Amino acid sequence: MGSNHRIVALGGNPIFWPDDDANIHLFPQSLTQSNLAQTNGRDFKLIWGDETKWGFWSGDTSENDIFNFFWGKGNWGIGLGVNHIGTVEDDTSTAEIDETVLPSTINRIALGTKRPWGEIGLLYDDEFSHANIQFNFRRSFNFLQFQSMALQYKSTALDTSTILIEGRFDLFSNMDISENTTLSFAFGISNEQYNQDSTLLYFPHLTLGVESHITDWSLLRIGFVKKYDFQAKSGLAVSPSFGVGIHYGDILLDLVINGEEMFQDPVKYAYGRNENSLGFGFSLSYKW
Repeated sequence: MGSNHRIVALGGNPIFWPDDDANIHLFPQSLTQSNLAQTNGRDFKLIWGDETKWGFWSGDTSENDIFNFFWGKGNWGIGLGVNHIGTVEDDTSTAEIDETVLPSTINRIALGTKRPWGEIGLLYDDEFSHANIQFNFRRSFNFLQFQSMALQYKSTALDTSTILIEGRFDLFSNMDISENTTLSFAFGISNEQYNQDSTLLYFPHLTLGVESHITDWSLLRIGFVKKYDFQAKSGLAVSPSFGVGIHYGDILLDLVINGEEMFQDPVKYAYGRNENSLGFGFSLSYKW
């Protein structure tokens, strides 16, 4: 089971759900788990093969992606991608003059492996002429009621002058709390730093996700994220998320729904008088 929309509904970080195909973008070796055809209406993802897996992803962040390619075999996975935009001239036919967009090429490389001591994923791209690096590590780690640990580091250029550095360490567990319900809980510490200036430190950084079968063919998903700003000595409001999953054989539809607003005023949604849409997004997957 899985898609990025499932992860968004459960709390937003795929590293806590190793069975989900959204892990491909953290640990490229995850593509060896199954064959997959998937779309969210804006892009597509296709993975197939027996012992050796091949994959293509159209890219959902830019129409200028030339290709995104995956390869996996055994405990190894590789991803390569290229995005290119040529020169866009000023539009002199209108009153507003647009600045010329200069040519740029973004190269992406991803490498991942699963070893007896854990899983590693390393991702690199050069957007905004900066070496954007992401490192992910996950392994089993039995401590108290936790089953696993995860370590993440990410350096990202938000634009030509702003660099965001993020780090995170979590202990987490996925538990069957009933025949039809799974609970996932992560307890961790994280930080954010902009341009090597002030650092935001969050401790604890909590994630809670619940996934439950309502019927044989449908699931309800609820996620919560809570952070406490350790330096400012103040907590941030709980961030909830909601979603549903509908499956028929090997076909799965994942939806992220506007649950927070719907639960506050369910009557207007029941009568179709809601101004905002019920859903935030969907993905349709077929696994074989």
